Amino acid sequence: MGQNLKKAYEALEVYNYFEAKRIFEKKLRKDPIPCSYGLGIIYSTDDNPFFNIDIAHAFYKNLQKNFDSLEIKSKIAMLRYGIDSMGIAQLKLKIDSVKFYQVLNDPTVEKLELYLEVYKNSRYRNQCIKIRDEQAFIQSLSNNTVESLKEFIEKYPDARQIEEGKELYDKFLFLRYAKEKSIAAYDSFIHRHPESAYVRQAQDSIFSILTASKSIEAYEKFIQEFPSNPNINFAWEQLYIRATYEMSQEAYSQFIDRYKNYPNLKSVEHELFLQNTLLLAYRVFDETDSSLKLGFINYLGEIVIPASYEWLEDFSEGMAEVVLNDKSGFIKKNGEQTVACIYDEVYSFSEGLAVVERDGKMGFINKYGIEVSPLHFEDLGSFESGIAMASIQGKYGFIDKSFEFFIQPIYEDVYPFYNGLAKVFKDSKYGFVNLQGTEVIPIVYDYAGLFHNGLAIVKKEGYFGLIDSMNTIILDFKYDRIGETCEGFRIIVKDNTYGFIDNSGKLIIPFLYQFSQEIMVKSCFKNGLSVVKKYNKYGIIDTANKMIIPPIYTNLHHMIDGIAAGKFKKWGYIDINNKKIHRFYLDEAYSFSEGMGRVRLNNKYGFINHEGKLIVDYLYDEASDFKDGYAIVKLGSLSGLISLSDNIILTTDFDEIEFVSESLLKVTKNDKMGYFDPVKRSYLWKEEGAGF
Repeated sequence: MGQNLKKAYEALEVYNYFEAKRIFEKKLRKDPIPCSYGLGIIYSTDDNPFFNIDIAHAFYKNLQKNFDSLEIKSKIAMLRYGIDSMGIAQLKLKIDSVKFYQVLNDPTVEKLELYLEVYKNSRYRNQCIKIRDEQAFIQSLSNNTVESLKEFIEKYPDARQIEEGKELYDKFLFLRYAKEKSIAAYDSFIHRHPESAYVRQAQDSIFSILTASKSIEAYEKFIQEFPSNPNINFAWEQLYIRATYEMSQEAYSQFIDRYKNYPNLKSVEHELFLQNTLLLAYRVFDETDSSLKLGFINYLGEIVIPASYEWLEDFSEGMAEVVLNDKSGFIKKNGEQTVACIYDEVYSFSEGLAVVERDGKMGFINKYGIEVSPLHFEDLGSFESGIAMASIQGKYGFIDKSFEFFIQPIYEDVYPFYNGLAKVFKDSKYGFVNLQGTEVIPIVYDYAGLFHNGLAIVKKEGYFGLIDSMNTIILDFKYDRIGETCEGFRIIVKDNTYGFIDNSGKLIIPFLYQFSQEIMVKSCFKNGLSVVKKYNKYGIIDTANKMIIPPIYTNLHHMIDGIAAGKFKKWGYIDINNKKIHRFYLDEAYSFSEGMGRVRLNNKYGFINHEGKLIVDYLYDEASDFKDGYAIVKLGSLSGLISLSDNIILTTDFDEIEFVSESLLKVTKNDKMGYFDPVKRSYLWKEEGAGF
């Protein structure tokens, strides 16, 4: 070891940094390895005024470079200065450590980047990278821009925060486009950044903006302009719901014609088919709970809606009430339950809305079960022409389809609007209000009928009169009774006599006839003729008050088909010329129906024709008039069916027979039911175990 270098290391050992530094710097060019080593120690030691870790690192690099270039023999020679690979590594570790902790005192991205660049092989490199990434991420967030996040993602692809960074980048990028809240901006985002996680949100935003009105036109436009949008199926369904909301044959037919590319077109075609199909209730015995369950079948007896309900009603506006667990809801004809069974009571749909009741309060739902009004009414009527009566706090008024009172609830009772006027009841009197809620006819009447042909029957101070819609008195209040109009004539009663007036209130037929209670029904013109009563006998007059049938009968029915049933002591039939067509020995006779007169003799019923010939013998304990070519007859408590030609269609051994339609009967026997076609004379469907 040279004397000078020896003195330098000796000075270093006693912390004489000035002397050691002087010698090392003087000898550095000649002896770079031992001098760089010594200077590296001096500059990396913080207890002297020369402490500078960056200079120390520069001397370390010089040391390492020169040491690495030595041959083995020369490296061994360096041991005399205490310099070997391990010593150099320890010096490096010290320098790297001191510098790293210096950087940690103020860990900016720039300082951390510089450390990683200068101190490439530092044992703290990974830790530094981690801190660098954290600081860079924090810095990008503080800048709060798309560009700062993009720079972070591109510059630090291996950062632990890269996924979060990408998510935030996608979010900030999306928000930049979303700021405009326009369809064009969202669409541009989708096309420019198809890989973004916010593409779906952009697609949803387009859907929300374009269909905000929720109108048919809006959904049509969306479907046409954005066929690849993932909301396309939902848009189709919303369009379908709105376009077919009436659930009518016309609505389904128009939908099929207009939207041929609807994905579920076959289901709409099926709905259209069902609109033309009468569905009939059927029932089965459910052994699981020992109860009857109901469903619907078609005219072929095929099950359309399986029997799974405790009760059901017929379809109205495409919807049928069904009951489950004592709660009511609605189903469509395809069996889809669009209104859950959650209500205590429901009423048939009218104008697309149904009244429902729950916990004693009422409101409206639409056909898809949405409660479109609060359930806070005490009583509700169905909508007619957009108006419904409603009650709250014990008083009645009228609401429109905003479900707000446009006529305030101040009445004790109200009646539906008819010809622009509604009857109201208050303080035990009647009057009328118009659609503006104005009491156009004061509430002063003891009775008020509805307006027909512009006139209404009203009662005041014990007498009846007629008023028009302006409360003008058409007929003074001096009559005991006034009848409703029949073929332009009204019966008016005074002092137990009656005559007829026309719609203007003019007396057409004077007070010539004797009043009794049944006259209000009998004395109504039909086909230009009316039964009248005189001297306790009945006859028939025409509109000119000409006596067509003299008042000689103790009872007389309306003339139908030119024939009337009349009575002296017994019943018989006469024609319009008062010619007898059936002798007067019958216990009872009724007006003709479908060319047949129902008659009773010796407590048995039969039927005669227009000539008075007995077509159906006196066999039955009860009989209905003929309807659609058939009459229901009974022996004892059991029913049967006969035709106009007296053919027995169903023998009298059924508990009940009722017409479902012109060509279908519902029959029950021994608590079993079925459907019978009287034309085909066959059963459409029979309950399992039915003995018929």
